Amino acid sequence: MKRLTFILTLLISGLAVINGQQPISPAIQQQVQSELEKRGVTEAELRERLLTKGVDPDRITPEQLPRFQQIIEETIAELEAEKKAAMPDTPNAAETEAAAGDLPSPPPTENPPANAEPPAASPSNLPDQDPAKDEIYGHHLFENQNIAVFRKSDDVKAPDNYLLGPGDQLVVSIFGASLKNEVLEVSRQGFVEPGDLPRIYVNGLTLAATRELLEKRYGQRYFFSRNEFTVTLNYSRSITVNIVGEVKRSGSYTLPAINTAINALMAADGLTDIASVRQIKLIRSGSPEKIIDLYGYLNDPTIQQDLYMQDNDYLFVPIAQRTVTIRGAVNRPYIFELLPGEQLNALLKWAGGLKNNAALNNIQIRRYANDQQLLIDVNLRELQDQGRDFNLNPGDVIVVPAIPTTAENVVSIQGSVDFPGEYAYEAGLRLNDLLARGRLSLAARRDIAYLLKRNVDGSLRYHLIDLAAILANPSSGANTNIEPGDQLIILSQRAYIDAGEVSVTGAVRDPRSYPYNAATGLRVSDLVVLAGGLTENASSIAYLYRQSPRDDNHIEYIRLNIQEIVRNPSSSQNISLLPNDDLRIYTNDYFKENANVYVAGAVRNPGDYRYDPTLTLTDVLLQAGGLTIAGATNR
Repeated sequence: MKRLTFILTLLISGLAVINGQQPISPAIQQQVQSELEKRGVTEAELRERLLTKGVDPDRITPEQLPRFQQIIEETIAELEAEKKAAMPDTPNAAETEAAAGDLPSPPPTENPPANAEPPAASPSNLPDQDPAKDEIYGHHLFENQNIAVFRKSDDVKAPDNYLLGPGDQLVVSIFGASLKNEVLEVSRQGFVEPGDLPRIYVNGLTLAATRELLEKRYGQRYFFSRNEFTVTLNYSRSITVNIVGEVKRSGSYTLPAINTAINALMAADGLTDIASVRQIKLIRSGSPEKIIDLYGYLNDPTIQQDLYMQDNDYLFVPIAQRTVTIRGAVNRPYIFELLPGEQLNALLKWAGGLKNNAALNNIQIRRYANDQQLLIDVNLRELQDQGRDFNLNPGDVIVVPAIPTTAENVVSIQGSVDFPGEYAYEAGLRLNDLLARGRLSLAARRDIAYLLKRNVDGSLRYHLIDLAAILANPSSGANTNIEPGDQLIILSQRAYIDAGEVSVTGAVRDPRSYPYNAATGLRVSDLVVLAGGLTENASSIAYLYRQSPRDDNHIEYIRLNIQEIVRNPSSSQNISLLPNDDLRIYTNDYFKENANVYVAGAVRNPGDYRYDPTLTLTDVLLQAGGLTIAGATNR
């Protein structure tokens, strides 16, 4: 017993770890006893409960204390919660005065639990976190108000398995041959008292069972069919529940009984980072503990309807004991809490299963054991084929690798084919097989091709292929086998044509450029015809600007008589065009000087007039409006 006292001294009084053989003073023993009395726990009870969990306090050394600290603190809190649950209802004044739908702040306590934490920041103020790295799957339920807390009894319709208790109000309606409508309230003794029937005990019954019971009793006095009788919950009573353990705001909460245990956890601002999601205890006086597994709720949300609470129930959230992390090619890469007996197969189930690209032959498990990190390779495919499982330890990190995005059983054909792309490799596949799948285009060269191979070191090799021999005789030696990763390159005849254009500008109706190569065979007259012919003011002068294909800075200027070429296409000036030739045809106006004649003095409209060789002095005077009266005609 002294050893347990010593261990509790280290935990409760906060003393530094000292040699286990050092005597414990009477003052320290008294401090331990006083602390346990405040919590309603005796050393004998604590010792017995620890032994049931496989912890012998007589064998714990001070050096081992950090390993057992959590389970000892959790056991004390567990015993404390059970003691409080067994006590008669004694709501304090603050709870009595609180409105039925209000959620008061938890009352201050003189002795907060040893693992109490300050209130956490609201979810909106928390930094963004990667749930795959540092969040236990299930904690997200209580983030960003995902779970509602019903603050009023009429916020939600009561389901059939709602448990009735004192303070609940029911509405009974009969319509048809008989008419009846009355409100029944469950008394403190658990009865409802219809106006013209004996009282009926309904405390602890579900709403569905109560409806069936009332239908039988009312049927003794009234006439109605089954579909002419209804019982609904009009008002949900208020209950006080106590929420302790790893929640962000532990305390007592008064709220409508329509809330389930999961709603109540949201009233306490959710769970802490180390909270269990699979061993939450619903403790009720006189009843066995009920274990709440949030993973079951996530798989089937309807099970929360079995988690309605009664007045003075306790919700105890312990620390998550057996957590493992899974990453990689799974649908839910989170930290998961596993129950005793659950191993790798269960983990994969909770993780939502494997992705389609998961590589099963070699998943890896990182494990800490014997003060070192171990790496374990596991052939998951072999385990699944044999129907076996793999045992996991707390803290294991499981990595499921993804299959590389590049397929290995692939060959491809590219270039001048109708269906370029990748094709599945098959044993014995030859070049003509790949040619048949890709199908040569009309422009494809049919004499040679290239086969590209990749070496293991990433370097490339090009092999010249005698394509003509393969097409002529598929049995020829040129039609070799191909290997995974090979790429057949088909050349195009178009690649060997110097693409270019010819252009015409100036005195034509449709000046523009035309695609052209040396094999096109157009002459100057053809280009004029393509451009819609010469305009009416086209001169006979044109120049062909010819750029040297070997020197971009060298341009040859060729003067042409364009009128002669149009009249006589067989003229020697009607030369053949070359790619990038530029024909420029000039108008007659291009060669005229833009001169003016200025008339001033005794004329009616002095000013500038456009000059032309046909313009005479008389003409310009007449255009100026003639002479005025003062104009001298002799000089």
